[in-house]
Amino acid sequence: MAEETILSVSDLHIDYYTPEGVIRAVRGASLKLCKGESLCIVGESGSGKSTVGLAIVRALPPNAVVAKGEIVYCGIDILRLSEEEMSKRIRGKEISIVFQDPVAIFNPLFTVGDVLSDVISTHLGIRDRKKVYEHGIRMLKLVELPDPERIMNSYPHELSGGMLQRAAIAVALSANPKLLIADEPTTMLDVTIQAQILDLLKRLRKEFSLSMIFITHNLGVAAEVCDRVVVMYAGTLFEEGSTEDILANPIHPYTRKLIECIPRASRKVLRLKSIPGSLPDLRTHLPGCPFAPRCDYAMDICRSSPPPVYEAGYRHRVLCHLYKK
Repeated sequence: MAEETILSVSDLHIDYYTPEGVIRAVRGASLKLCKGESLCIVGESGSGKSTVGLAIVRALPPNAVVAKGEIVYCGIDILRLSEEEMSKRIRGKEISIVFQDPVAIFNPLFTVGDVLSDVISTHLGIRDRKKVYEHGIRMLKLVELPDPERIMNSYPHELSGGMLQRAAIAVALSANPKLLIADEPTTMLDVTIQAQILDLLKRLRKEFSLSMIFITHNLGVAAEVCDRVVVMYAGTLFEEGSTEDILANPIHPYTRKLIECIPRASRKVLRLKSIPGSLPDLRTHLPGCPFAPRCDYAMDICRSSPPPVYEAGYRHRVLCHLYKK
């Protein structure tokens, strides 16, 4: 049976206009997400992964411009929708997002219950206050928050980071979306709470039959929650494949270095590994592979020509000159 594509991003280019110049944050990104699939976008800070996630829900900042490309959700090119159509039909209803900092969705002047109730009444069309309240309580119980009645009446500052992130997930899922985007939802939490949130997302994905895009800088986290992985660097998608293939058989030198940086309990080291060098200046034209200055295998052609696509296996592809036939 053919897999049903729920989301398709094609040749996406996104620029940020700043006083210092135009930042080419995303350069020709293309990816597909199948129904019920979980996809991780992995890369260092500044690689463009969060920008892709924000573009999908049309939540880019005012200085960002989609210069080129398509984002098609269930046959709808969402870049062509008006803001009114996007807010009524797609954002929060069909596609929801959980941010790295849950404070981003909670106004300090409103309770958790206020935010939940607004989303429920807006996207589910429920007007009865009692039914709205009951649905909000169910959502807070679903994300395993204790004493949901108290939390409904709590302000954001009255909850811990982990509790607030669970509440943010409850808000994101309250309208029963088909696609959830989780943008580094565990980065600001301690290790124990991180594990709990990851387990929660895995359980909720099954219960809601969700498709999910999980954005992270940690390939170890990707291994926990995702079916497939896309590795992104300097606005470019370098490698994509199943999580198993990427971890067992990484093809691109950047992917290999990311895997080397994963902390392991069995590996006793005094210092965690890092990738020498830094991201290129995305305001400049990059004629070749953007990773070439940091790559141990860089050749002259890597610095002058864009890398070609190499098909490494079933749904496993890489952009790299090393594998040019």
